[in-house]
Order: sequence, then C-alpha cells, then structure tokens
Amino acid sequence: MCARKPRAPRPTPPGPPSLKGRGEIEPSCTDSKPGAPEAGATRPTLPGAEGEYEPSCADSESGAQEASQPDSPFPLGRGAGGVGSSRRPPVPHLVTGQAVDPAKRELAYRLRREMTPAEQVLWSHLRASKLNGLHFRRQQIVHGFVADFYCHAAGVVVEVDGGVHDTQVEYDAARDQAFAMLGLLVLRFRNENVTESITTVLDRIAAACAERIAAATGSPAG
Repeated sequence: MCARKPRAPRPTPPGPPSLKGRGEIEPSCTDSKPGAPEAGATRPTLPGAEGEYEPSCADSESGAQEASQPDSPFPLGRGAGGVGSSRRPPVPHLVTGQAVDPAKRELAYRLRREMTPAEQVLWSHLRASKLNGLHFRRQQIVHGFVADFYCHAAGVVVEVDGGVHDTQVEYDAARDQAFAMLGLLVLRFRNENVTESITTVLDRIAAACAERIAAATGSPAG
C-alpha cells in the first residue's frame, strides 16, 4: 500500500493592492510645508530674524483642520494685499504668557531701535491707537516670529517689505501661512506703498481690522 503524498500548502491569497504608485513615496510633513527648502538647501532668512520658529507637523495638521471648518467667517485664502485666516479673532492668549527666548526678545528690542524709514512712517500713524482706536504693537513676537506690527483685537499682522523680500518669496509665503494657522490675517505693503501712499495703506489696514472685529462680535463693520 502506497503512502499518501502530503498535500501542498495552499498559496496565500494576495493582499489588497498598494495605493502608492511605483516608485512613489508618501509625502512627509516637510514636503507638505509651503515653501519648505529641499534637503541640504539653505533657507533664506529675514534680516536679523535668525532662528525664527518653523511650524511643526502638528501645527500644520492643526491648521489644516481649522481651515476646513465651514462656519468660519475668515476662509483661508489670499486677498487684496494679505493672507486670510480660518479662526475668528481675537485669538485668546496668543501672545500673553508665551514662552519667549531671551535672544529673540533682544532681537525684537533691536529691531524696534533700528526701524526702517518706511516702518517709522507707518508706526507714527499706528502708535498710541491713532488709527480708529486700534491698539498696535511694533516688533511683536508671535510664536517665535517677529511681526512688524500686530493688532491683537483684530488678529492682524502688518508687514512692511523692502527689496530683500524679492529674494525670499517662498519663505515669506511659509511664514504668512504659519501666521494664518494661528488665526491671523497678514497684510503686506512695500516700502514705497507706505512712503508714497500712506492714506491708502491706512485705509486698507483700518478696513481689514474693522471687518474682522465685526465678524467676531457679530456687529456690522463701521
């Protein structure tokens, strides 16, 4: 009587196909950052702004979730002269009580002492709540970044750009996006806008602040 041959094991059924194409890699957090430099590349920096904070992966995910909220009065997007945000102002405790590196605090003090002529012109119109009673701070540290001018009540950052910003467009865009993730609106003006058309600049700032405060309080913008 012949011995029965053992059965060959059944082949394992193939698993579900991979969602990734051939040769593709899943994007990392760095890949998803707007304006993120490639590995080994030197990232442009703002004058005197070495070591500014870069949003972490968790920050990026948080900002993406907020931007998807349908009931937000401030859709994330680029408007006339600025980048919008997804959170209603004011942002609670955004700058009060934040941990600030001593070196960054000294940097902010130095930038106040060394304001550009255009920054001095704009500050002369913003200081002491001269613009419609809005309180602005100059060279305000916001989560590691030094904003030229900052109005907490409206959640508005105002940046005055010189020629150096022409060489760091991607970095400025990433920086603006980091502010937007914090619920802030960024308004950018060129030096010549401020020195030659200050009334137009002030009207733009006042209108943006009034719109955001009105949306936050539910009252019509005046």
